[in-house]
Amino acid sequence: MEVLPSGEDLSYEKIIIHVDKVKFYAKKVEFYETSNELIKTLTINKIKIDDKGKVTPMEIEFTDIEEEDKTKIVIKEIEYDVELSSSFFSIRTLKKPTL
Repeated sequence: MEVLPSGEDLSYEKIIIHVDKVKFYAKKVEFYETSNELIKTLTINKIKIDDKGKVTPMEIEFTDIEEEDKTKIVIKEIEYDVELSSSFFSIRTLKKPTL
C-alpha cells in the first residue's frame, strides 16, 4: 500500500506499507524522502496472535538508513485489557512511573 501525504510541511514524500495478505498486518514500512530516496524502514520481525485473532507486534526493528542506525524493540511479555486508574496518567506518574 502506498501512502502519499498532502500539505506543505512533509516529513516524507511517500510511505510504502507491505501488508501480510493472509493476516492483514503491516510487515514492513518504508519511508521515502522528497528525492524519492529510501531513508528509513520499520520491520515487524515477530508477531503474536491471540485466541481472538488480535495481532500484536512482539519484535520491531526501526532502521535509519541515512544515519546507519538501528533500534530494536522486543516485547517479552504482554497483558491485554489491564485496568488503570486515572491517576496513572498524571504528570507526576508520567515523569516517574511506579509499575
